[in-house]
Amino acid sequence: MANRRRSYRRSKRVPCILIIDDKIEEANANKLRFSRSAQAIARTPDQVTLQDLQRADLALVDQVLDEWRFDRSEIAEHPNDGVALVGVLRSHCANDPSTAFAVLSGQLDGLSGGLPPSSHLHQIARANNLEWVFSKTDKDNAFPLGEQALSLATAMRDLPKTWPTEQPAKMRKILEDLLALPSGKWRERAWRHVEGCHPPMHELSPPTHAVNLLRWLLHTIMPYSTFL
Repeated sequence: MANRRRSYRRSKRVPCILIIDDKIEEANANKLRFSRSAQAIARTPDQVTLQDLQRADLALVDQVLDEWRFDRSEIAEHPNDGVALVGVLRSHCANDPSTAFAVLSGQLDGLSGGLPPSSHLHQIARANNLEWVFSKTDKDNAFPLGEQALSLATAMRDLPKTWPTEQPAKMRKILEDLLALPSGKWRERAWRHVEGCHPPMHELSPPTHAVNLLRWLLHTIMPYSTFL
């Protein structure tokens, strides 16, 4: 986005990334990726607290949880993998969803379900109700994992937490500024193109404002050739 004055302010707080893995040594190893650029928290699934979720801009969850040991026997309390665990964690912060959720997997084919083998990351993420999916192998990611995860966490940190839902003109202005639409006569024409891409204008309100906008960009806009 262009560096110019906007109707919102970027947070000066460093982004916070919550890393959840059944192997704490792997969680700590991933934590080192962000030691200079973000606040990183390493947890096993049973150590995660509601406070961790409230602090985190991004929760990065390992998909395979084979070494996680349960203290209880009820299967309803046993998320089978990272995607299932994300569903549980998301439900606990539904009233304040300021956290993006992404799964980290060494076998992305296992997440594709009925999608074609050539499915892209945004298609896999959308099919699994995630903001994004990352491969443990950097060559399968568009950019290194640390760089992409930090970008996602920073976006969540910087997106507005409240939206003037009863004031369409102000809603439009915020979105125009977020997308860095040009000033001048072309701005109105650019906005018509934005509207043609169906931004989630009517969904930019609590409790899913930032997440819906982020998903629109990640799943619908950025993977495809549009003017945006």
